[in-house]
Amino acid sequence: SRLGPETSSSSGTATKGFAPAQARPGFRLTLQARRTEQSLCRGAWCGASIALAQAMEDHSPSSPKRSRLSAEGGLEDWMRGRGVWWDDKLVALSRDPSQVVHGLGVVSLAKIKRGTTLFRIPRKACFGAASRADEEQANAEQVDSQAKHALLLLNEATKGEESEWAPLIKSLPNLATYDDLPWLWPKEEADALFRGTELEKAIAHKRVRVAEEYTASRTEVSQTSFARTCGVVLSHLNPFFGTAVVPFVYVLNCPTDGRPNVDFQACGPDMVEGVAARSIRPGTELTQAYGGDELAQADLVFRCGFALDPNTVLDDVVSVSEDLLFSLNGVSGEVERKNGDSNPVRAAKSQALRESGLVQESPWDGLQDLWTVELRRGTDITEAEFRLIECLGQLAMACAIAVATPDEWARMATFGGQLDSSFWSGWPDLDAMDKRAVLLRSAIKQVLGSPSDVSERDLVAEAAECLSAARASPRTSGRGAAEEDESESDSEDEDEPLWEALVGDIASLGALRGVPAAVSRILEVRLSALPREVSVSNNGGTSSSSSTADRRAALAKGLHAVERSLLIDAQSLWQRLVVGQSCCASRA
Repeated sequence: SRLGPETSSSSGTATKGFAPAQARPGFRLTLQARRTEQSLCRGAWCGASIALAQAMEDHSPSSPKRSRLSAEGGLEDWMRGRGVWWDDKLVALSRDPSQVVHGLGVVSLAKIKRGTTLFRIPRKACFGAASRADEEQANAEQVDSQAKHALLLLNEATKGEESEWAPLIKSLPNLATYDDLPWLWPKEEADALFRGTELEKAIAHKRVRVAEEYTASRTEVSQTSFARTCGVVLSHLNPFFGTAVVPFVYVLNCPTDGRPNVDFQACGPDMVEGVAARSIRPGTELTQAYGGDELAQADLVFRCGFALDPNTVLDDVVSVSEDLLFSLNGVSGEVERKNGDSNPVRAAKSQALRESGLVQESPWDGLQDLWTVELRRGTDITEAEFRLIECLGQLAMACAIAVATPDEWARMATFGGQLDSSFWSGWPDLDAMDKRAVLLRSAIKQVLGSPSDVSERDLVAEAAECLSAARASPRTSGRGAAEEDESESDSEDEDEPLWEALVGDIASLGALRGVPAAVSRILEVRLSALPREVSVSNNGGTSSSSSTADRRAALAKGLHAVERSLLIDAQSLWQRLVVGQSCCASRA
């Protein structure tokens, strides 16, 4: 599975906690083949009742209410006993729905200046934290599994009040009833709601993985209880100490305006510190980023059980599978699909797509055999269109390979074969994937483009120089100078440009035979796969079951809306920048 979900109300509000930052197969990362790790904050919507008594106390008519947990819950006393510190003159726990978007949250009691330290949480207060010795191994694990933490949580829960973690466990959703995440829903319902979306295959695989882990665990609890506990773990684990449930980190909700005001970071080997990321007014709910800048709606739905308002989500992701590329691209595709990957032409094309970085392994856990091209938008409104255009260019290049006839492909496959190592010595920064991409881009232009007298050597040299220059120059992507300066420190962690540099002017793709129509059809088929209307049959159920069905339908609609919006935007851009220009050129 990809990232961890939270659940939200039907309007798409926030939830708790946050998710591990390791580049696990279950995480969706950046678009390029060389993806970077993303800091993934996640949480869970505490839809189940929280077994904590609470007394609310007014400090003054103008100040927010301060939440006092009774001795029955004892969470505050328990945290203090474990060495957790928070500035109780500035922040307080609250479950007042007029103060927090959902469940247990934290509100400010006074004005807080940016940079103010608000929380310090030691390793010993974090449930499931690895030891220093085991932390590196835990961070390196590449499987999105919650079994270990789930079994630990179930074991402690059976001890009741005797457990040393009892106050923290009581603050989590009810392990016996938690079902906020779509892979915990009835199979038929989830399949119908997420058919054609990014989550269709991820949800199916997650069910299989959890069932296998349950069998291997030999635990005495039911499979349903085990799965639901895995859901609680997934939605509440935090990216510290090899992943653990970290006090306050699992409590802060996700901002509804996209502007978190608290940032949690490791402070030394055994401490997590929460600092105000910006000035905070009195009575404001404290929030944190769920997944950094590149968290997609599908990730939130899957791991957190909530969806953001579709009107505010920018970094949406829709993938186009390699199989879809070959299935929709004319006679060549029909011929190559007869024997699937065993067909030598199809197999050679697939190898080229993968070696050149045009397609990447699916980032969802267990779906690494699924190779895709991703369409996505950035979180910055000023560069959202720019980034989507880059993705369309990469999709067009992949389609060019797929639509090529066997004869055309034979020419592409041998293009530049006479170039030796001395030729490439002029660009020492280019690795094997870069060179493969440069050759393919040049071959596509020569074979599918307008007739040209330019030699193969000159075409390849031009593409190699273009890529090398793009690597050497700061990439602004339409950003303002101030923002570019601010991101300079992170430049080493960013993916280097590849196909976005090689494609060049997207309008030029209209001259490639068969490509404009192929991309248009791909987008149309991908869009038509999404459910147009979500309908849920209650079968005469109770008002409670009706409410659950409505909430689930609303969650699915939140995902449908952003994926549909992205595909419609992609269609519009492709029509305006490529198809329309191609038609104008033909008429001229």
